[in-house]
Amino acid sequence: MLSVFAAPMSGMAAQQRLMDVIANNLANINTTGFRAETVQFHDLLMNRVPTTGAATPNTAPDDQTGRNPSLEGQVSGGIRVGAIVRDFEVGKIQEDGVPLHSAIDGEGFFIVRQGDGGAVYTRDGTFRLDPLGRLVTSGGDIVLPETRVPADARDVHIRSDGTIFARFVDDSGDEFEVMLGEIQVARFTNPHGLASIGQNLFVATEASGEAEVGYPGEEAFGSIRPGATESSNVDLAEQMTSMVIGQRAYALSARAMQTLDEMMSLANNLRR
Repeated sequence: MLSVFAAPMSGMAAQQRLMDVIANNLANINTTGFRAETVQFHDLLMNRVPTTGAATPNTAPDDQTGRNPSLEGQVSGGIRVGAIVRDFEVGKIQEDGVPLHSAIDGEGFFIVRQGDGGAVYTRDGTFRLDPLGRLVTSGGDIVLPETRVPADARDVHIRSDGTIFARFVDDSGDEFEVMLGEIQVARFTNPHGLASIGQNLFVATEASGEAEVGYPGEEAFGSIRPGATESSNVDLAEQMTSMVIGQRAYALSARAMQTLDEMMSLANNLRR
């Protein structure tokens, strides 16, 4: 492939990746606790264009010409996707009245255990009880620390400090309340370093650091809003704006490819 096609081709590939990220964000706009992704672009190395003849000196300051003399005779090598970063801003918390549903109002993640025993983290608090009476996520992952609710428990609910209570009836017909367990939350020095494994779940990495585990409402940890869920933090207007910009950038790169192809064809015809 000729090097002149590298820049527009890299632009098309980068903008296509942007479209993929935007499509994923829009597809999850109604997913509880979803975190939007943003694409960061990096410039590729500049290529110096060989010239002939004596160059005209340019001694005018940058602020007068709008040009950078150090870049004279250089052409961009294109762009690439440098990183895809998640936005961990808290989404809108919506009351739904379901006793086991919980939303973290502030910093932190729920800690859950998957089938292989590994701990993962999520902001999705649409909890329920499984057939064994364990508190689990909508995907069936066990919320840690594990809590088992007896079959005769009534009015099972979660409080703002993460404690889980239920009512029972004794032999005389009197009701009494018992704490069955509690929910812990985790926070990270760099949450942007968490790795997504799908299903709204994240795992810790070297970049994120080890999880700091605590209780809801403690210092630096968000409190729990019982009977509520956290909506996705995807901004529809922002995503649509980025989509329009990406589409135009892709079309411009495609037009540059077409123009270069026409110029190469013209040059070949002149040889003949």
